[in-house]
Amino acid sequence: MNQAQFARLHDVSKKTVTSWKNKGWVVLNADGTVDEEQSNKNLELYRKEKIKSDDEIDFGVTQGNEVTETGNCGEGNAGLPMSNSAEAVLSAKELSRRLTFEKLQVEREKAREAKLNADLREGTLLEAEKVYQHDAAVAAQLQRKLLSLPSELAVRLAAINSPAEIESTLREEITYCLNEFLDSYEIEN
Repeated sequence: MNQAQFARLHDVSKKTVTSWKNKGWVVLNADGTVDEEQSNKNLELYRKEKIKSDDEIDFGVTQGNEVTETGNCGEGNAGLPMSNSAEAVLSAKELSRRLTFEKLQVEREKAREAKLNADLREGTLLEAEKVYQHDAAVAAQLQRKLLSLPSELAVRLAAINSPAEIESTLREEITYCLNEFLDSYEIEN
């Protein structure tokens, strides 16, 4: 039996079988096929889902030591009527699936938080307020520089008769201002 067939046998993906193989749960024969008997024994021994699928857990409400349909006090839980006890019973497999899903969500959130903390430490993630302050300072500097150009260039431009020279002088000064702007972001010009 190959790994894909073994995955179908256990109703899991091939990736899961690869994970099991890496954990040593799936045993391969010399020809690369799965030793079904030994692998099934390992899965039964090590796999976390040991609750049989036909087991059921009852979530009925209690009154004293007695499970009732109405609640756990004299008046019962009037706001939470139960039409029949079947609504309060989940199969062990469904309960295990829900628990596994919740554990996965918790693990994903922990991993996300750890990544954010690592990114902050490494400087690949910046605080929004600091970025805003930096951008505001750079924008103010660029604004001052561009607004000072007319007074700085007025006399020089008045002495030039050629429109091409005026354009060249303006382009040169504006390029200088923009390069200073890009330098503040450490961007190649």
